[in-house]
Amino acid sequence: MSAFYNRPARHVCLKILAVALLGMSCHKGDDHIAHTSPIGFKAGVEETRAVVTDVEPLKEEGFSVWGGYGGTTVFDGRKVYWGQYPNGSLGWTYDNLETWTSNTYNFYAVYPAATNATYTVPNTFAIYNHDTGVHQEDLLIATACNHAYPDNGETVNLQFSHALTAVSFSIRLEDTGKPVGNTYRITSATIGNVYTGGDITIDNAGQLHVGPTGSQGGRYTFTDFEGSSFTTTTPMVSAPMITMPQETTASLHIEIDVNGTTIEIDKADFAISWAPGVRYNYNLKITAHREISVNVTTTQWDKPNIGDIIIGSTK
Repeated sequence: MSAFYNRPARHVCLKILAVALLGMSCHKGDDHIAHTSPIGFKAGVEETRAVVTDVEPLKEEGFSVWGGYGGTTVFDGRKVYWGQYPNGSLGWTYDNLETWTSNTYNFYAVYPAATNATYTVPNTFAIYNHDTGVHQEDLLIATACNHAYPDNGETVNLQFSHALTAVSFSIRLEDTGKPVGNTYRITSATIGNVYTGGDITIDNAGQLHVGPTGSQGGRYTFTDFEGSSFTTTTPMVSAPMITMPQETTASLHIEIDVNGTTIEIDKADFAISWAPGVRYNYNLKITAHREISVNVTTTQWDKPNIGDIIIGSTK
């Protein structure tokens, strides 16, 4: 049985890494006078993929921004990229700079930049039918609601959060006190009977919702394992996969090469409860009777600060 996960989006703050739950609704603003100050952005961006340790991939791809006020759309998936300012310095910018009006704005940002999203002013934002079976990229979302100029300044602070889940395996043999005697190697591990697709939406209160959609007949197959074999003390560890947050009873199928012969082990009642923005590592022990013992550990995604990302020609 699937569950619909809710997680608060990040609220814009005056400090780049300050984080607060969005406790107020996103609302309309009235047209007033236009200003000459450009709309700029700062962003604190978490680690974008398990293999990414620096900002270079983000610089190469950029991210997209949606936003506006009242019934006016100002940003409709505008790409933000690493470029050159008029004074020659490098930084984050976008084409056709916008200037502030005396309205209350709502902003939504997504990485990767090519992600398709639906935005309706002033406060409806959604990514429908996102398929993690096809797109094995992390999905980062930032929300900044109720930003007014000049009260909140000309720069909008964005703090990106992970909308999906990361899953990995660590597999070894149960220690029976007897010599292993054989060479064991993981060929593959498959989590079946799961949802790989889902909708990511933000409601008019600024609340982030992630829920699976489509068929529950999907699967995630892990084939990238470190190490040539595993023992009672040395596990084989898989590379993480990006998965759709959900709660259900799945199936687990493991194929093991034992001295050149493939054996298969199944676990039908493989319970999963995956929340957005969490890493799950399944520590498995293969028993002498070819059964699977499961222990799950969780960690929050790393949040390295990669610096103040300044968007707009405010330098």
